[in-house]
Amino acid sequence: MQVLWTLWCTAAVAWAQPSPPALGPSAQQPSAPAPAAARAPVGGQRLAEARSPYLRAHQSDPVAWYPWGAEAFAAARAQDRPVLLSIGYAACHWCHVMAAESFQNQELAQLLNEHFVCIKVDREEHPDVDEVYQAALAAMGQDGGWPLTMFLLPDGRPFFGGTYFPPQDLPGRPGMRRVLEHLRKTWRERRAEIDRGAAEFATELRTLLAPELPPGTPDAALLSAAVAALAGSHDAEHGGFGSAPRFAPKFPPNVELRFLLGRPEPAARALAERTLTALAEGALRDPLGGGFHRYATDRQWHSVHFEKMLYDNAQLATAFATAHRAGLPSAGAVAAETLGFLQRELLGPEGGFWASQDADGPGGEGACFTWTAAEFRALLGDDAEFAARHFGLDLGSAARQTLRVATDPERLAAARSEPLAAVQARIDRVRQVLRVARAARPQPKVDDKVVTAWHGLALTAFATGHRLLGNAAYLEVAQRGAAFACTHLVRDGRCLRSSWRGQPGPAAVLEDHALLAQGLLDVFECDGDPRWLATATALLRTASAEFGAPDGSWFLGRQDQGPLWLRGKSLTDGPLPAGSAAVCHALLRAGLLLAEPQLVARGRQGLAAMHGALQRTPQSTTAALAALQFDLAEPAEVVVVGAPGDPRTQALLRAAWAMPHAVVLWLHDGNRAALAALSPLAAEKTMVDGAPTVYRCRAGVCQAPSQDPASLHR
Repeated sequence: MQVLWTLWCTAAVAWAQPSPPALGPSAQQPSAPAPAAARAPVGGQRLAEARSPYLRAHQSDPVAWYPWGAEAFAAARAQDRPVLLSIGYAACHWCHVMAAESFQNQELAQLLNEHFVCIKVDREEHPDVDEVYQAALAAMGQDGGWPLTMFLLPDGRPFFGGTYFPPQDLPGRPGMRRVLEHLRKTWRERRAEIDRGAAEFATELRTLLAPELPPGTPDAALLSAAVAALAGSHDAEHGGFGSAPRFAPKFPPNVELRFLLGRPEPAARALAERTLTALAEGALRDPLGGGFHRYATDRQWHSVHFEKMLYDNAQLATAFATAHRAGLPSAGAVAAETLGFLQRELLGPEGGFWASQDADGPGGEGACFTWTAAEFRALLGDDAEFAARHFGLDLGSAARQTLRVATDPERLAAARSEPLAAVQARIDRVRQVLRVARAARPQPKVDDKVVTAWHGLALTAFATGHRLLGNAAYLEVAQRGAAFACTHLVRDGRCLRSSWRGQPGPAAVLEDHALLAQGLLDVFECDGDPRWLATATALLRTASAEFGAPDGSWFLGRQDQGPLWLRGKSLTDGPLPAGSAAVCHALLRAGLLLAEPQLVARGRQGLAAMHGALQRTPQSTTAALAALQFDLAEPAEVVVVGAPGDPRTQALLRAAWAMPHAVVLWLHDGNRAALAALSPLAAEKTMVDGAPTVYRCRAGVCQAPSQDPASLHR
């Protein structure tokens, strides 16, 4: 690290000086001429056949991009050039900015093409690549994010990096030209130091990202400690979590909410409800089209970046539906609104859920979603002031503004001394006028690839919506999505990472197997279709064989992960649950449904390997803690036996779904034979006296059968 630190200090000094003129090739060390294969195709044309819309958008860049793969690193070795690795994604605003400023700049492209090998990566296709280099940037003492801009040796080890670089110097931020010229000079004149520093840094990264994990014995004390840790970072005034006093930027705490909503402590529920209320009232929520934007740059949730990600909206729909069952006012309406957005905007015609809606449009970032006071007055006339109060729009400002639910209908009705029904009808009328006007604007682009892990989260969201909101149409969406996954995202018990317009994407990582398995199990517990249980089980067996580490922990990527030089472990949550946590939770659930103790034991082994991380950073491992909570609760195995069309069957199912810690197997004449072949739990379970019947079991030992839904809650 000392050598790397020296290089950083040298760079800082260089950036503080006036920008030198572009340097020609050194007479002592001339750049090796690129072989013909490396010179063609020109620009980003190698990306023309990519299955990522983000990569295809860069095919017209003058930069001679390579996609991630062995070919790029072979070219770097042959030419002895450093690698510029640029990681982004389709809905990323600053990725678009840097592309326009630097990667579409002919002079900078020439500098890049002559002295670097350039690789463009869609982080949604290669999360294992992104995780390694984001961790490298953090170890360099910098904040991560996208676009990620890393400089690598020809073998892939990093030696320099940052996020967004402007084309020219800005106060406190070096320009891309200066960075490239400095690194080109350093590569020629101080190559031995770069190699030595990268070697030292790689050793530290291996220790950080792929440690040996001694097992522990996770217990309930960890769960209480996590609630306390989250309380310590909670913004009591505006909801959400962060570091005082700024608490920003703020992202929706998707994973933390699931953990908190499952805890019995009043403090945990208060944290979840305060944050869900803030999300419902803040500008992250789109009050016209539904769904949530990616993040806010301020503590109050007012100033937002406008991309809408499938993974955020799927998890937030699940959280709001769960809060609705727990009694949070209006949570059910927000859940339904979010599921409606997913159906309208991100659901493909074959049942696959698309990745994201872009932040940018023809009018700039957020142009589709923001309004001026003049637009409000022109569109709404006498309703403008009423609507402005509801949506928090300042009619005295000339700026474009983001709408939010600043005053809910109940408070608005009380303030105006009007009947609630009349106020709600007026809000509905205003919303419809604004929706029509917004629909006439240029719409943000959609990244229409299906990312397997995120698709799994969407299956969970719609299955949860069916169970907790009572909407049968949500189950139909979930079933179509499950069928899409089995057809397009799974091959011989293994996942693909993604699919784009029927074309298979790269190999999957751990989170794909884990979260798709979770989603399929959720749909299975709703409809009892043996296909979902069988596919989920196959994915979990593949995950155990191909991603399991000798110490019981889990690797994020496969052993045969291509040119990535480091195979990192999956330990902490991000916007998604850690793959290790999700696979452990799925193994516990599948083991109970299949009456297979080996699967349960493997899930517990994974949690034991994470014991140290659960102790050190409970607020960053809440998905694993949710799995631990499920296991410590000694969950019940509930078998419901009854015909699909019988309302008594549905009553038993609703009671089973409402149990906080249980797995549910629905048995009827249409699936009995197939389920009996999969699980001993289905054996010898029949209706009693011809009426729908429920069996409540633990570890395969069942209580007396019952026909009373209330028996499940006694």
